[in-house]
Amino acid sequence: MSLYGDIAEKCAIMYDEFALPSLRLTFGGSPCPNEFCIYSELSIDLANDLLHTPNWDPKVLCSPHAITLPDPVLLDTSIPFAPARQLDIVLEPDDWGKADIFLDDGMVIIPDLHTNRNRAVQALLLAIHTLCRPLDPNEPISREDCLSLGKLAEEGKLSENFTILGWDINTQKMQIALPANKFKRWTDELGEIIFRKKVSFGKLESTIGRLNHAASVCPLMRYFLSRIRIVLTAWDVSRKSKKVERYLSSQVLEDLQLWKETFLPALSVGMSLNLITYRRPSFLCWSDACPEGLGGFDHSGCAWRFKIPEEFIPAMKNKNNCLEFVASIVTIWQAILHERAGQQECFFEFGG
Repeated sequence: MSLYGDIAEKCAIMYDEFALPSLRLTFGGSPCPNEFCIYSELSIDLANDLLHTPNWDPKVLCSPHAITLPDPVLLDTSIPFAPARQLDIVLEPDDWGKADIFLDDGMVIIPDLHTNRNRAVQALLLAIHTLCRPLDPNEPISREDCLSLGKLAEEGKLSENFTILGWDINTQKMQIALPANKFKRWTDELGEIIFRKKVSFGKLESTIGRLNHAASVCPLMRYFLSRIRIVLTAWDVSRKSKKVERYLSSQVLEDLQLWKETFLPALSVGMSLNLITYRRPSFLCWSDACPEGLGGFDHSGCAWRFKIPEEFIPAMKNKNNCLEFVASIVTIWQAILHERAGQQECFFEFGG
């Protein structure tokens, strides 16, 4: 019995003394996703082994579906390659490339060297074909191929600019961006909420989920989700339907306006991948604060300080944590404002 069959037999729901087997590893059945990952991760491991096997010839040993793949889509060579900044972790050079997967979305990323293009398109297809029992022309029960043939022609092609897991990735510009269709739809929905000044529980819940997804490439944006989340947390769903609408406060509407006019447009243009990797710090800052004042300096030798006026000092008692946070932000802001920090710096701020 094939590995696919073994996994499928394990996907069963026990009901009293009966076992209801799920013979398809789809995400519609509750026992399927975790079992599906066993197969999908095995296929990725095999694909990586193939990529790193020098004597594997993809022209001799290949998947029958490989001939359906279109030619690679390459960007204009006049576009300069953006540099990758120094990481804070050590990665060994790898000229062969890497395959990875998230649930059922597999991907292969390779440097465009030697015969890597052909190896890249073949490795994952051959791994899936190897682990699945090939379909016979005379199958007694009609069944689909384990590979999503409908998506293969479009999503299976090599490209220097591709969409994966809801993000547009440009490997030449080293940029990640929110796809245009998502940007327009999410912006329009935010505009509708702001215009009407009220929203239902379900709508607000989905909106927060989308904005949280958007903030995955810039986590600092999540600071401006706090007041929106409080509305959802305080919603009494036990007494009211999720379709009932509730008016939003002016502060929450201002946060939504900030997302609509500033954050989402910035994500649609694109942000550098250097900003979301584990980087080696390139700019060092120090700051501290007390109820009487705050200040800081950076490694270039520039410093600043601010003395809190006497009449406000009593109000600053028990506020030192807040003052230290403000001091760290101002120290970085001063370095940017006076152009001591360059583009895409990685700041390391030593707080008090």
